[in-house]
Amino acid sequence: MEGRDILIIPFVAFAITVLAAAIWRFFPPDFLSTLDGALLPHLIAAVLYLITLITWGAILAARRIPPARAGLRTTRPRWVLITLALWTGFILIFAGLNLWLNAEGVELIEEQNRQVLGNGNILLTLAVLGLLAPVAEEIYFRGVFFAWLRARIGVFAAAFLTSAFFAAVHTNYMVGDGAATALALAQIGTLGFICALLYQKSGSLLPAILFHMTNNLIVTVATASAL
Repeated sequence: MEGRDILIIPFVAFAITVLAAAIWRFFPPDFLSTLDGALLPHLIAAVLYLITLITWGAILAARRIPPARAGLRTTRPRWVLITLALWTGFILIFAGLNLWLNAEGVELIEEQNRQVLGNGNILLTLAVLGLLAPVAEEIYFRGVFFAWLRARIGVFAAAFLTSAFFAAVHTNYMVGDGAATALALAQIGTLGFICALLYQKSGSLLPAILFHMTNNLIVTVATASAL
């Protein structure tokens, strides 16, 4: 992938999503008129992620780049265990930090996740946040952005910068006071950093996708159960 792809992919994805949202707003299809308003953000997110994947696939096809060369390749089974072990340590550390540093404790964590889950359908939320988001975000942030930067500034600098940007775009987690927001962004940035290193060490995006997917699915289910 080339440097311009870092801009092309999100530009195309956002442009088409904004266009779709405008069409839905001013010329809503019949099925949207009866749709629960809480579902609309997830449908818009689904369009954004799908267009991201389609744009990435179209670039690969146009340049005749095999998906394996772009990071979608199989890896050794041991990476499943390594990934799940890393995620377990990651979630235990940040759950403990949230409970220790935030005066509101569990209530604040639930409020942060409630902003994402809303009152939407749990199956749609799982499909969008638990399945689509990890695939699309890992392909873009690690497969495109990190891979391009890595060749220019090194692995750790690229992992740090891309994970910082990854955290910055997740503004939906900016809930509560400054310390709570900082901790939430640190957690998201750490997730991105770990995913970058998983990609670097395994040579495949699949462990990073598994890490991200495990996190989103379990957090979504846990949040839905608490509501």
